[in-house]
Amino acid sequence: MSSIGQGGRRQRPNVRLEGTLVLLVVALGGALFVTPAAWLVMAWLSDSYYSHGFLVPLISLFLVWRLRMRLVSLPSQPVPLAVLLLAACLALAAECIWRQAYFVACLAFVGCLGATALYLRGWAWARLLAFPFGYLLFMVPLPFVNDLAIELQVVASTLAAALAGIVGVPVQQQGAAVSIPGASFVVGLACSGLNSLIALLVLGALLAYLLHASSWAKLALLLLVVPIAVLANEVRIASLLWVAQHFGNEAGIAYHDLAAGYLSWTLTLVLMALVCKLLRCQLTPAASV
Repeated sequence: MSSIGQGGRRQRPNVRLEGTLVLLVVALGGALFVTPAAWLVMAWLSDSYYSHGFLVPLISLFLVWRLRMRLVSLPSQPVPLAVLLLAACLALAAECIWRQAYFVACLAFVGCLGATALYLRGWAWARLLAFPFGYLLFMVPLPFVNDLAIELQVVASTLAAALAGIVGVPVQQQGAAVSIPGASFVVGLACSGLNSLIALLVLGALLAYLLHASSWAKLALLLLVVPIAVLANEVRIASLLWVAQHFGNEAGIAYHDLAAGYLSWTLTLVLMALVCKLLRCQLTPAASV
């Protein structure tokens, strides 16, 4: 029986119908997104900017699991019209896959997840799952990421030269190239700071969600990720120039290979911890997310 009579007796959800719909959506979505999924995996393996991509779905699943008790306690109020949104997302995904526009297809996949939650369980579920589903966007490589890295090369070399000059290193900078007496360096794409910026945005968004703070404090934390990442990268490059100036070119290269990255991330984490403390952020229990 799918219901329990009349006279105030509680109606049971049609579990069989819901299960059929879920299996249908999973089967259709799985078949449709095989190619974009393969594109994602290849991007994660070959693109250093998105090597964190493997972790994002796992984090998203953890966030959903963390909300399991709240989800069970929420009332089920399906929104039938959401099937139109689901159909639109699936149609958009199919069109983009045919045109090999996998970036937009992956965005449509995230939309399918939200539309499915809205259709089967209603607004309460959709709102609660908005961040775990939306977090999946961090696994999708931006189509303009390489162009952005090229722009950041010049920014990184300019700021690093200025910082090195403050600590007494005579530096000449032209474009992405920086020179000190006896040595020259080129700030490559890997040193543009985009790697650490993207990784820190992924971390900052997660912290802003998990930490208990006011809305403005969470926004401030997320916005401060950018200057923190930039500063840490400039300290890394400027410290390389300082070491090369005082101990020689080979020492500078060895420092870059062995210690500069650790210094950059240590400074990043310390600054992030200080910002969280200043904003009075505390870890949010799962029951109050």
